Amino acid sequence: MEAWFSEVAELKLVWWLDVKGKIESRMLSCRTNYAAYLVFKLNGNRCEFSERCVALRVKVEAFALGEGRSVNLDPPENEAQQAQERGDGWMEIEMGEFLE
Repeated sequence: MEAWFSEVAELKLVWWLDVKGKIESRMLSCRTNYAAYLVFKLNGNRCEFSERCVALRVKVEAFALGEGRSVNLDPPENEAQQAQERGDGWMEIEMGEFLE
């Protein structure tokens, strides 16, 4: 998979996916609102996500921010797409925001 990212994961069969990340807080500007995004690309075998909702949530230092969101990464044709297409062939959807 071509990408701007140094690493990508290709999921073959998925029941559960838990993504965790860390960032040094000193790299962030104080009193600034930040957002976390899920960036993904669906391949030809899309049945794992077809018409299924996934839960997206952002936690900062073990505190959940808000209730999270339930989204459909591969909605049926009669539903609006919640993710946005990027210029590089990938899709992105906001998971949540946090204030530093």
